[in-house]
Amino acid sequence: MFSSALISAILQNFAIRAVIYRKSRIMSTLTGTHVIVIGGTAGIGLAVALQAVASGARVTVASSSPARIESAVKTIQTSSPSTSKDMIHGEQLDLSDPETYKEKLDKLFSSAAAKQQVTHVVYTAGDRIPITPIESLTLDDIQVAIKMRMIAPMLVVQTAVKYLPRSPASSIILTNGAAAEKAPPGGWSPTAFLAGGLKSLAKALAVELKPIRINVVQPGVVDTGLWDFMGEAKGPAMGQMAQASLTGRVGKPEDVARAYMWLMTDSFVTGTTAQSDGGYFLV
Repeated sequence: MFSSALISAILQNFAIRAVIYRKSRIMSTLTGTHVIVIGGTAGIGLAVALQAVASGARVTVASSSPARIESAVKTIQTSSPSTSKDMIHGEQLDLSDPETYKEKLDKLFSSAAAKQQVTHVVYTAGDRIPITPIESLTLDDIQVAIKMRMIAPMLVVQTAVKYLPRSPASSIILTNGAAAEKAPPGGWSPTAFLAGGLKSLAKALAVELKPIRINVVQPGVVDTGLWDFMGEAKGPAMGQMAQASLTGRVGKPEDVARAYMWLMTDSFVTGTTAQSDGGYFLV
């Protein structure tokens, strides 16, 4: 009979081999694909770009800031030193003026597609919407919010479908606000309105654009630069929101990035909103 020590060693060896096998499969799930990440130079977008490159994808990050693009490309290259520099690109994309959305998006996609056919598009861009009580809300406030949170995503999708293969292997992933599920009191109504609309939009587009897959990632509270406007109050605020989470912490960009990875690699998922929130929406 085999000794218990030998059996334990054999089982441990099998467990290690299984982990290595799973990791090797995960790390190759995007090999041969081309991912465009709009808003991919900071926060969640950068985390998505980092994980996509690590998984074998060619990645194009787009942002309005040339300095951020340069910094992001260097960060990605440093994180994946074995990846050819030709697999990581940066493109400038300024979505501040709706009148030029189509022209600039076409330029981005045509430039990216010239390097390799685009497979996945991730939209994480979006400025912080001012929190304004409904009594003080102006028409300009509403139009600014709609511009980045509704018009821009729709035109990104409209442009992307011209470059994506008509296949369930292709996907577009939009990013939504937490207010669609849990809007705090005091000025969050516009954000909740747009976030709810984006979820419905994704479902309708998934039907209209089949077999291309359209999905949404809806993070909870994630510690990114979008909260830096709070200054010294950011730390205590994050602490309070961590206590309101079932996991006892706020999210990190790399946590949420895994939801995008799932939606890119699972060709059977469409019209879905993936929540990565630590249980924040449940309490």
